Amino acid sequence: RWLKVLEIKQKDEHGEVTPWINHDIVPLPPSRRTWGAWSFVGFWMLTGFNISGWTTASSLLGLGLNVWQAMVSVIIGNLIVACAVVANGFVGAEWHVGFPIYNRFTWGLFGSFFPLLMRILLSLVWYGVQLVL
Repeated sequence: RWLKVLEIKQKDEHGEVTPWINHDIVPLPPSRRTWGAWSFVGFWMLTGFNISGWTTASSLLGLGLNVWQAMVSVIIGNLIVACAVVANGFVGAEWHVGFPIYNRFTWGLFGSFFPLLMRILLSLVWYGVQLVL
């Protein structure tokens, strides 16, 4: 009885559900696209206001940089990261598909497990670093 509750329905409005396609990874229809340009800007601005962002500048000051040198270093570093984030997120913003689709059409169906595992390991390491700091 409990297995029936946990079982995934094999049909949805997009057709048959398989391990390779389901409702969550098909491109979003226009009715579900709620984020605009300012939503993306606000999201990324808010992610910059965290403990690691604050400790970066204070660590640079502790290493002997002047205030203006630390500010320039942080700004240049954030611009480099912003370029990488925009390049990585362009596919999702332009064609409204998420990481699983982007991963699969780059690496193939079975090759996509490698970047997925790397992403999981990176997140574990990152959360460990955040926990220690």
